[in-house]
Order: sequence, then C-alpha cells, then structure tokens
Amino acid sequence: MKEILGEIIKKCINSIWFKVILVVLIILMSGVLYITIKTPNVKKGTVLDDNKIQSIQKKINDFYSIESEGIPKETEAPNKVNKRNGAVEEVILKYFSFAQLNEIELFPSVVSYGRFQSDFFKFEFDQRDAEMVKAFNKITRNHQFKSVKVIRTLWVMKADSTRVVVDLHYKDRKKPFRVNLLIKKIKQSDGHSKGKETDMYFVDTSIWELIENIEHKEGN
Repeated sequence: MKEILGEIIKKCINSIWFKVILVVLIILMSGVLYITIKTPNVKKGTVLDDNKIQSIQKKINDFYSIESEGIPKETEAPNKVNKRNGAVEEVILKYFSFAQLNEIELFPSVVSYGRFQSDFFKFEFDQRDAEMVKAFNKITRNHQFKSVKVIRTLWVMKADSTRVVVDLHYKDRKKPFRVNLLIKKIKQSDGHSKGKETDMYFVDTSIWELIENIEHKEGN
C-alpha cells in the first residue's frame, strides 16, 4: 500500500500540471507578500477634532501671513500647514480640515493630481472654486464636523495603496457616517535635493463618490 501511495505521489510531483499549479501558487504568494509589505501603515483612533481644526486654522493663518510678507514658503515655513504628507493619518487630517475650513488653495495638495483633475477639471476654470466650496459644504454638512476617527484598513490589490475606513462625526448627529478613502503613496521630486524623490500620501477617492456615500447613509 505504501509503495502504491508513494508511486502515486511521485507521478503527481512529476506531472506537468503539478508544476504549473506550484508555479502559480508561488507567484500568487509572492504578489500577496509584496502588496502586504508595500501597504502603508495606519494608526487607528481619532485623527481630527475641534482642537486640531483650530490648530490647523492657526497654522493656515500664519502660513498666509508669511506668504503675504513675500517670504518663500519652502524656506520660511517648513513646519507650517503646507509640509509634506508624511503619514496616512496626516493626509486624512488635512483632507477633512481643509474641507471644514473652505481651503480651496490647500485642498488640492492632499488629493492625487489625477483624481483632482477628474473631479474638478470638468468644470470651467472660473467655476472650479465655487464647485469645490459646494463639495466642502456637502462633505462637512455645512461645516458641522465634530471629529474623524480611523477604524481600520482594508487590503487592496494595489501596491503603495490602502483603503482606510473612517467614522465621520457631526455636531448635529448622534451616530457617525462610516465611509472609506483610498490612500495612495506617490513618489514626488524633492525640491531641496536635486534628483531625490520623497514618498507622499494622497487621497485617491472621488470627492463626488464620497458625497454620494454620505448622502445615501443620511437618507437611510
């Protein structure tokens, strides 16, 4: 019996189909491992509340004050609100803060260029600012944001990307809206070091899809 079983196993191992299946499994496992390693880490918990919004507002005011004095942004305000998006939580914080504060100039800095282009370049140039403000009003429900909390991440089949589930809390609602954002890591050239690239995170979810999600949950 053992000899028969051994012969069967030997034939299976030598079979071309076994080798093909083994190669496919190795490729799949390698892909999963690669994507797992390349998926950005995200800390759970509250990333935005009233105190942080006020802090962002102060940094924005300081930033514009420095800019109005004619001092270069990069050299004189490296630690201000326009600093690089160094963490997933940071880009989520900025995304909703800028929406809450109607920051049409800073908001594009936290959205991937392709996504911002598809969301707003369909409007005429002189209409884009007004459409952004409309979008901000819908996301914040007329600036009723109370806090934003990271719940968990969802694994996606894209390297350097992750989908983050967040709870959006509003001052006029007892229960939050649970939505998710696709966050993408993109290499950007470093203006301070020639030829050097830096990893930066951007929101890669359509703002209109996010609004539709919020409004759908509000109607239920």
